[in-house]
Amino acid sequence: MFMMGIIPQHSSRNKHVPFSLKQDLRYLDKITEEVTYLFKHDITNAEELAEHINLLQQNKADLEMQYKKFSGQTNSHDTADVNEAANKEALLKSLKVIRKELRLCNNISKRVIEMQENMNSPEKQEQKNKLLLFR
Repeated sequence: MFMMGIIPQHSSRNKHVPFSLKQDLRYLDKITEEVTYLFKHDITNAEELAEHINLLQQNKADLEMQYKKFSGQTNSHDTADVNEAANKEALLKSLKVIRKELRLCNNISKRVIEMQENMNSPEKQEQKNKLLLFR
């Protein structure tokens, strides 16, 4: 097929993608993940987000306390320890999920603050421009 010229020998997937495009795509993926999280948990304003962050922090603290209880115990090869190991793994998985959600929520709250500043700054700039024009 290559020799007949039907399929080009160098496909488009082998072409170089600019770093700036990759960076923009990562940024859009991050924002998409954050917006999906907001809709999934029905968070509509900053107060609800703050409450959700506090709830996640409490859950994280509780899980960390439970994990510390497991890590303080000695290890032996009994059947009860197999159950404890399974519980420990379940705690680690839930901690991982909560930490990721906390990271997402903190990034969202930072973005909210940035957006509020950006929305307020054009108004201030317009007022400055009006003052400069009237002088």
